[in-house]
Amino acid sequence: MAVILIAEDHRPSREMLSKLLGYNGFDVFEAADGIEALTLAQTERPDLVIADILMPVMDGYEFARRLRADPEIAQTPIIFYTATYLESEAHILAKLCGAFRLLIKPVEPEAILEAVGAALAGVAPPSVPLQDEAFDFNHQRLLTNKLVSKVDELEREMEVRARAEEALRESEEVFHRLSVGRELRMIELKKEVNAMAELAGQTLPYDLSRLDERADQAETGHD
Repeated sequence: MAVILIAEDHRPSREMLSKLLGYNGFDVFEAADGIEALTLAQTERPDLVIADILMPVMDGYEFARRLRADPEIAQTPIIFYTATYLESEAHILAKLCGAFRLLIKPVEPEAILEAVGAALAGVAPPSVPLQDEAFDFNHQRLLTNKLVSKVDELEREMEVRARAEEALRESEEVFHRLSVGRELRMIELKKEVNAMAELAGQTLPYDLSRLDERADQAETGHD
């Protein structure tokens, strides 16, 4: 059975691919970045590589460049499997890298298996070193877009967190006002009860401490 190398830094995605391919009879190796993937490609000589584009340490495009530059593994077909906001640039780069196909997440398992089968049955791309200006331009543009997207995402998260913190502060202020109001009402009530007892000229046979309990019961709706 064919050997497939998965290069994916997102662990859940990597494990999903590994289980899908393993269940369908393929031998699978996993890597979490491009450098690890390149080392495995050189030692294990996979029949196919499925690689994410945006990974730490070394991204998928740089991995593809180095793989194509190594005569021993240059003919290995590559499928890029990634989430990106600049699909047109990703397609250009995939073509320049000699990738067999570009899959944009999310992808149905059937589509992944179809792409794998087609790549294994297809003709490998030529091993041409990729150093042209078009590649560098599109590569930089894609990475810049990813960075901007991450910044926007962080700003949205910060905005949501700020709103949540403001709502929490407002809730605490309301609770504090209610607590202070309750204490003031209890003090006034106790004063009134004591005054009535003094006017009656006798000690009121009532445990004033129970007023707190009655107040709590009134607030919770219990007798």
